[in-house]
Amino acid sequence: VEALYILPGERLFFVTKGRQDPVELYRYPPPLREGEPVELERIQQLTRSRPLLGGLVTGAAARPDGSLVVVRTYEELRFYRPDREGRLTPVPGGRTSLTPLREPQGEAVAFVDDRTLVLTSEAGPGGSRGGMWTVRCDLEG
Repeated sequence: VEALYILPGERLFFVTKGRQDPVELYRYPPPLREGEPVELERIQQLTRSRPLLGGLVTGAAARPDGSLVVVRTYEELRFYRPDREGRLTPVPGGRTSLTPLREPQGEAVAFVDDRTLVLTSEAGPGGSRGGMWTVRCDLEG
């Protein structure tokens, strides 16, 4: 598991990185429980095969109202609409390239509000510094 996000109603989801296998989505079976082992439910395969390096997942987030989920890779943001079970449907035209940011190693994404995302990057090789960016998201809920 590389990323997680929470939808309203304490619904918790996990996204795999895709390093050896296709990227997959898992759901924590409700309700949330403390102190006991839980087997996550695999609910969806998000890629057909193992992605190339730039397509490996590094983060994910959900809009506060739960109407939109973003999955971040090293190279792009991918936007999805969750259904009642939490399965994700790609938003038409909902892919945004991050290559113009020239990040050393893009890592995290979070919604600040319904329209603003924060992205962070780790420091890279050769002493390059990490960074933080805000991005406006104009996709409707």
